[in-house]
Amino acid sequence: MADDPLFNLDLWKVFVTAAGSRTFHEAGRKLGLDATSVGRKIGKLELGLGFQLFSREGKEPSLTAMGRTALGHARQLLYVSGKTIEEIKEGVPLPGQKLHILASTGFSNVFLRRAITLFSESHPECSFVHESLSSSESYFERLGKGVDLIVTAYKADIPGVAMRVVSRHKKLCCASPGFVQRHGSLNHPDDLRPFSLAGNAHFLQGISFRQKRTGATYKGELSFKILSDNSLLLADWAAAGNGIFVGCPATLASEYIRDGRLKVILQDWELPELRGYAYTSLVESKSPDSLVLQLIDVMASAGREITRLAL
Repeated sequence: MADDPLFNLDLWKVFVTAAGSRTFHEAGRKLGLDATSVGRKIGKLELGLGFQLFSREGKEPSLTAMGRTALGHARQLLYVSGKTIEEIKEGVPLPGQKLHILASTGFSNVFLRRAITLFSESHPECSFVHESLSSSESYFERLGKGVDLIVTAYKADIPGVAMRVVSRHKKLCCASPGFVQRHGSLNHPDDLRPFSLAGNAHFLQGISFRQKRTGATYKGELSFKILSDNSLLLADWAAAGNGIFVGCPATLASEYIRDGRLKVILQDWELPELRGYAYTSLVESKSPDSLVLQLIDVMASAGREITRLAL
């Protein structure tokens, strides 16, 4: 078994890197190898598998149908081995007892903190590393590299990654009571144009108005004074009387409305719902004992309850 190329993780790493590169030369630069060495290592894998991973017929090698299938399994193999080695280094006594989560600030404030609290009641042995997403990083690349779970409003279909909807929220237009008193009732999206508007940068594609009564849609464009991926910041900005938060999640708005800090405007118009997506590795999603999946279940339950209590 020691000489079997199929048990050599280094060869699988070369294969996955080559599959994500245009040429073996490019893969070699990433790995610190020459193109000949890359081809030789892949050849060892192909010999052990009994089929070709790459077609060499064109100018650049391309994955065969069997190679594409093998790629998904190879990514899972490297994920599991990497996570196990990381846990051995850290001295974690049982796998999966430390959950590393990346989440947008809005979802963290709205329901993730509550879900973690509920989850900790039944799993007191678990600890959590919780980070806020940064819009400047390719955060999906961190799944399987120390990160167990990502929660965001961004929808993506990524090979080797499992996605699940964990929350649905209405989106509202909100302003402070003082702002509404100064400027009177606003009944049409065009009425927003003269004012300073704030919007969540992740939600911009979902800023399309539909009239509840007639189903008519608003085709105009709005100009935003402030954009952020932090809905809590935008709600505070609107509550301070600076302008209108277009697309505030109802679960967040309801808290501010109960405290008398925000009011809903444009009540005859609706925006597409905001969905929260949870992402984990495909390997994790197929594990019947996965603590990550158990946390996602609790998160979805908390999302439903908070949505029910919202406006």
